Amino acid sequence: MKIRRGKLLLGTVFAFVAMFFCAINVQARCTDQQLFELQEAGRRVRSTIEIVEGTQMREVGCDETAEFVMVEFPTIEFRIDTFNITSDIFVTMTNNLTREVITIHEGMLENGVFSYITDEMENIVNYSFSVMTSADGCFGQQLRTYTVRKPMMNDFSLFSMCEGMDEIPYCRKFLDAPLNISEDELADRIQRFLSGPESESEDPGVIEWLRDNTLIIVVVIIVIAGVAGASIVIAKKRRESL
Repeated sequence: MKIRRGKLLLGTVFAFVAMFFCAINVQARCTDQQLFELQEAGRRVRSTIEIVEGTQMREVGCDETAEFVMVEFPTIEFRIDTFNITSDIFVTMTNNLTREVITIHEGMLENGVFSYITDEMENIVNYSFSVMTSADGCFGQQLRTYTVRKPMMNDFSLFSMCEGMDEIPYCRKFLDAPLNISEDELADRIQRFLSGPESESEDPGVIEWLRDNTLIIVVVIIVIAGVAGASIVIAKKRRESL
């Protein structure tokens, strides 16, 4: 069968026009009401992090007897649980350190929960969550974002000078912010804390910044005091001239 060129061109144009209007109709199907309901469902999606400490039996060789014995070792894991994912919602979880991305959907849940477990302890890691929808007509719409921070293990907490000192920021087992102090400075910091306790609510990083920028803080205080004093003098002279 021969097809005339004019008819072929007309058919091609018609096909493109049909696809164009079809795309518009698909987009139009995501109504404000539907998006509102999806956003409400997206707000219910949440994640929590838990530090799981336990023990594990491992086989260790004994040099004296050349035999292997089972020894109990402590273990530390971080478990991030994500809840309330439905058939119309999926979540991307991005490790901001390694850039690893995991896409979580309803089929990956166990008893309504997706659990991600890591034993990485050397770094503070932020996990970025993006809640998306897979609903017809609204596919790919971002509903909300949030972040979960995984702490790091504080090696100083294993030092003998930190034993029984969990209330001291420098000796806490897990940290949400790096300490930025050396091993040599640790004893001095502990002694300072015990001599004149720093507020437990204070971040050690903030304390360090205040100490390193004392001169700037003093200058700012002097400038503020000078401006305030000048304002008082000017106001007094104005009152006297009235």
